[in-house]
Amino acid sequence: MPWSVKRAFTLLELIVVLVILGLILGLIFPRLSRFLPQKPNFPQKVWIFVQNLRLQALIKHQNILLIFSPEERSLYAFSSEEEKRWSGLSIPENFEIKARGLLELEGDRKALLFLANGASSGGEIELVNHQTGKRILWLIPKCQLFMEVRSE
Repeated sequence: MPWSVKRAFTLLELIVVLVILGLILGLIFPRLSRFLPQKPNFPQKVWIFVQNLRLQALIKHQNILLIFSPEERSLYAFSSEEEKRWSGLSIPENFEIKARGLLELEGDRKALLFLANGASSGGEIELVNHQTGKRILWLIPKCQLFMEVRSE
C-alpha cells in the first residue's frame, strides 16, 4: 500500500515570505502615505482662510476686512455691512505674521479689505516660522486675478 505524501509549506518558507512582504511594504508605504489625506498645517489654514474671505466677499456682495491683531495673536474677519466679527484663526506661538502695505487700524492692528467685486486693498503678508526658520511671503494685489506666493 503506497503512502500518500501531502505537500505543505514549511515554517521557514512562510517566515521568508512574510519577511519579504514586510520589506516590500516598508519600501512602498512611505511613498504611498503622501497621498493619504493630511491635516492642514498653519500656513495652509491661513491661505485657505484668506481665499475663503475673498470668495465670501464675491458671493455675499459685501466688503470684508481681514484683520491682523498682534496683541490677540489672531486673524479674524469683520463684515462692514453685518457689523459683526466672523470666525478667525489663532496664531501659534512659533509663528509670526508680518503685514506690510495693509490698511492701518487703531492699535497695532492692520487689515486687508476684500471688496464685493473681488478686488482687495492689496499688500504683503509674511508668515515666519521661528521653529524652522522658514518664511512664506504672499503678495496680494489690488486686482482679483493674481496672487503670488514665495517660499523662502
